[in-house]
Amino acid sequence: MTRTSVVAARVAGLISYLLLMIGVAFPDHDAARRVEEACFRRGLLVLGCGDDAVRLSPPLVIDGERARAALAVFEEAVAEVAAGG
Repeated sequence: MTRTSVVAARVAGLISYLLLMIGVAFPDHDAARRVEEACFRRGLLVLGCGDDAVRLSPPLVIDGERARAALAVFEEAVAEVAAGG
Protein backbone atom coordinates (compact mmCIF):
# COMPACT_ATOMS: atom_id res chain seq x y z
CA MET A 1 0.00 0.00 0.00
CA THR A 2 2.86 2.41 0.68
CA ARG A 3 4.16 2.28 -2.88
CA THR A 4 0.65 2.86 -4.24
CA SER A 5 0.21 5.81 -1.90
CA VAL A 6 3.41 7.50 -3.05
CA VAL A 7 2.62 7.04 -6.73
CA ALA A 8 -1.03 8.02 -6.53
CA ALA A 9 -0.24 11.07 -4.39
CA ARG A 10 1.05 12.76 -7.55
CA VAL A 11 -2.52 13.08 -8.80
CA ALA A 12 -4.84 11.46 -6.29
CA GLY A 13 -6.58 12.95 -3.32
CA LEU A 14 -7.61 9.93 -1.24
CA ILE A 15 -6.76 6.25 -1.16
CA SER A 16 -8.99 3.79 0.64
CA TYR A 17 -9.02 0.02 0.67
CA LEU A 18 -10.90 -3.03 1.88
CA LEU A 19 -9.01 -6.31 1.68
CA LEU A 20 -7.70 -6.47 -1.91
CA MET A 21 -9.98 -3.77 -3.35
CA ILE A 22 -8.33 -0.34 -3.50
CA GLY A 23 -10.08 2.91 -4.36
CA VAL A 24 -8.06 5.90 -5.51
CA ALA A 25 -9.77 9.31 -5.67
CA PHE A 26 -8.48 11.97 -8.02
CA PRO A 27 -9.04 15.75 -8.09
CA ASP A 28 -11.88 15.47 -10.61
CA HIS A 29 -13.77 13.16 -12.93
CA ASP A 30 -11.53 13.97 -15.91
CA ALA A 31 -8.35 12.88 -14.11
CA ALA A 32 -9.97 9.62 -12.97
CA ARG A 33 -11.24 8.93 -16.49
CA ARG A 34 -7.81 9.60 -18.00
CA VAL A 35 -6.13 7.24 -15.52
CA GLU A 36 -8.73 4.56 -16.29
CA GLU A 37 -8.12 4.96 -20.04
CA ALA A 38 -4.32 4.99 -19.63
CA CYS A 39 -4.52 1.76 -17.61
CA PHE A 40 -6.75 0.17 -20.26
CA ARG A 41 -4.33 1.06 -23.06
CA ARG A 42 -1.63 -0.74 -21.06
CA GLY A 43 -3.78 -3.83 -20.50
CA LEU A 44 -4.85 -3.17 -16.91
CA LEU A 45 -8.55 -3.04 -16.17
CA VAL A 46 -9.58 -0.64 -13.42
CA LEU A 47 -13.14 0.41 -12.71
CA GLY A 48 -14.40 3.94 -12.44
CA CYS A 49 -16.35 4.44 -9.22
CA GLY A 50 -18.17 7.52 -8.08
CA ASP A 51 -17.47 10.84 -9.72
CA ASP A 52 -13.72 11.05 -9.24
CA ALA A 53 -12.24 7.65 -8.37
CA VAL A 54 -11.02 4.38 -9.81
CA ARG A 55 -11.09 1.00 -8.15
CA LEU A 56 -8.42 -1.66 -8.43
CA SER A 57 -9.89 -5.07 -7.71
CA PRO A 58 -7.40 -7.89 -8.29
CA PRO A 59 -8.42 -11.55 -8.39
CA LEU A 60 -8.68 -13.34 -5.07
CA VAL A 61 -5.68 -15.49 -5.98
CA ILE A 62 -2.72 -13.41 -7.16
CA ASP A 63 1.00 -13.83 -6.69
CA GLY A 64 3.44 -11.07 -5.80
CA GLU A 65 4.94 -10.86 -9.27
CA ARG A 66 1.58 -10.17 -10.93
CA ALA A 67 0.59 -7.70 -8.21
CA ARG A 68 3.86 -5.79 -8.74
CA ALA A 69 3.33 -5.82 -12.52
CA ALA A 70 -0.19 -4.42 -12.13
CA LEU A 71 1.08 -1.73 -9.78
CA ALA A 72 3.83 -0.80 -12.26
CA VAL A 73 1.19 -0.32 -14.98
CA PHE A 74 -0.93 1.77 -12.60
CA GLU A 75 2.14 3.88 -11.76
CA GLU A 76 2.80 4.51 -15.43
CA ALA A 77 -0.79 5.54 -16.03
CA VAL A 78 -0.83 7.93 -13.05
CA ALA A 79 2.51 9.40 -14.12
CA GLU A 80 1.16 9.96 -17.65
CA VAL A 81 -1.88 11.80 -16.31
CA ALA A 82 0.23 13.78 -13.84
CA ALA A 83 2.48 14.87 -16.72
CA GLY A 84 -0.56 16.14 -18.61
CA GLY A 85 -0.85 13.21 -21.01
